[in-house]
This record gives sequence, C-alpha cells and structure tokens, in this order.
Amino acid sequence: TSDPGIYEITEDCTSTNCIVFGAFASGNYKFNNHAHVVGGNKNAICLTRTAVNAYFDGDGVWENPSGYGIWKAYATGELKIYGGTFIAQTHAVYAEKGVIEIYGGEFKVSTEDKKYLLNCKDENYSAGTANIKVYGGKFYGFDPAHSMSEPGGEVSFVAEGCMSVEIEPGVFEVTGPRE
Repeated sequence: TSDPGIYEITEDCTSTNCIVFGAFASGNYKFNNHAHVVGGNKNAICLTRTAVNAYFDGDGVWENPSGYGIWKAYATGELKIYGGTFIAQTHAVYAEKGVIEIYGGEFKVSTEDKKYLLNCKDENYSAGTANIKVYGGKFYGFDPAHSMSEPGGEVSFVAEGCMSVEIEPGVFEVTGPRE
C-alpha cells in the first residue's frame, strides 16, 4: 500500500501474497478489517515504514502463522490498534522503533512460549526509542502488566491509569481510560 487512505477489508484473503502489506508512503492509513485474513509465509501482517500513521480497527482476524503480526519499523508516525484479532507465530505486536498504542482487540501467538506476544527491539527499548502502551484489549497467555520480553527483567506495557486483570485462566484484559 503506497497510497494513504481508508481501506475497508471486506472479504477473506488466503493467498500468501495478498495480506502482507506495508504502509510505505507518508500519510494516514486506516485499515478496517471485516473479514478473516490469513497472512501466509511472510515476515509480518503489516509492516509500517517511513512517517506513516496507521490505525487498525474492525472485528476481523489478522493472522500470520509463520511470522510477526503488526511491526512498526520507524520511530516517526503513529500506530494504533482499536480492534480486531491478531494472531502471529511469535510476536503479535512488535515495536522496532517508536510507540505502538493498543486500545482494543485480541492478541495471540501460536507458539507455546507466549513471552514475546508484545515485544520491542531490545536495544531500542533500553534506549527509550521503542515501546508499547496498552489501554485496552485481551491477551492470551500473556499479562501485559508483567512482561518478561524486554531486557532487565519484568516490565509493564499497561498505560498509566489502566489495569490488567486475569478474566479467565491465562486470559488477561486491560481496561481503563480510552482515547
């Protein structure tokens, strides 16, 4: 995707080449997913590059069984998730640089080790140039308030004023103020 705009995803996409896309040109992109979408054998469901603002919403499923889910590669621009189900092999959400904000949705990984469901590039997290802030959502097998995915021990991705509660065994829901 190289043209900013609003993209309504209204049908299933199971080809290995049709779901993995990136927002590459500067501008605003909004992806409203209304269907089950499978990513195939690619690096990420969506990879943002350059100074883009990307927003994800809807009740559809974004799935990449052999790679990452949402990947923010550059510090500039916003990346916000408001809804949808994100299933990836190891990282449902990955911040290489910049901040990713999560306001809703469901997040899962297919590996047994759920430690990296939300993850930042280690050296950038340590330098303060990569982070994830969680304001809402459900997380399966992963408590965003007690993550061990970053160097130096346990960290919390839960935004100030929000809280993570185990609503059933192994399922954590973050609630609190919304944008």
